[in-house]
Amino acid sequence: AEDSHSFGVFSQAPEQTPTSIADLDEYARRQWEGVMGYMVGTSALMSGQRDTVNLSKGVKQLLQAGHLVEIRGNRVDITKDGFGFVLQDVNTQVWHILILYVESAEAIGMDSVEVLSFLFLLSSLELGSSYDKSHMTPNQLRTLADLADFGIVYQEDADATRFYPTRLATTLTSDSSALSNPVTGSLIGPVGPSGGSSSGFIIIETNYRLYAYTSSPLQISLISLFTNLKYRFPNLVTGKITRQSVRRAIEMGITADQIISYLLSHAHPQLRKHSAAQSNGKGVP
Repeated sequence: AEDSHSFGVFSQAPEQTPTSIADLDEYARRQWEGVMGYMVGTSALMSGQRDTVNLSKGVKQLLQAGHLVEIRGNRVDITKDGFGFVLQDVNTQVWHILILYVESAEAIGMDSVEVLSFLFLLSSLELGSSYDKSHMTPNQLRTLADLADFGIVYQEDADATRFYPTRLATTLTSDSSALSNPVTGSLIGPVGPSGGSSSGFIIIETNYRLYAYTSSPLQISLISLFTNLKYRFPNLVTGKITRQSVRRAIEMGITADQIISYLLSHAHPQLRKHSAAQSNGKGVP
């Protein structure tokens, strides 16, 4: 039944400006990319752009408590665990953040079991539908406000009578790949010619010269962790992976396996096709 608290209560109040699924996807993308950008230091690249996100104190404290970043005065340094985190797929990242949130619940005066139950509730809600907040407990309302900072839920403001789960919440328990998700796809790669997102945007030559077809400040910052960037064009950056750039990355905490995994998962389709041809004996030796 619609009034069942187990699955949320649909909001019946009329809405002057309905929030579309496209709006929710854009909000989730902007907020989540803001969190990742804070970790890898893209704030300077994002400065002055409409996508700039001001993260709450709670978000920053959670990232620090999870040992993903270290805060020294006004400087934010990503940790070894943080490097591993930003190179994961987005669904894994979301689960990591939610687990950290549950683990920190007791420290901020909330019942971890209640928080965990609410998170599973969110994953069962329907994308594009709004839900009434009047039946929610104070702890659930607090959790809702915290998750809105991450883009996992959307509410117009803290006093709004309704909230929307975003795709980051509704796909938590699904079997669908994160790469087919329009939110997560836009975070990991450029928009393809058909309007969808593509995860493959990196080409590496045998001389270790790298070409990345992306304009995402987040992706550019990630690539710069282990690459000496040379040129930047509107939708392309070029650089070279050198002994010095890899050593610099390793000294900062990133591992060689993480670099290789990132490059493999974001390889351009043309590069994948060439590698497949070589493995079938069709390539030039």
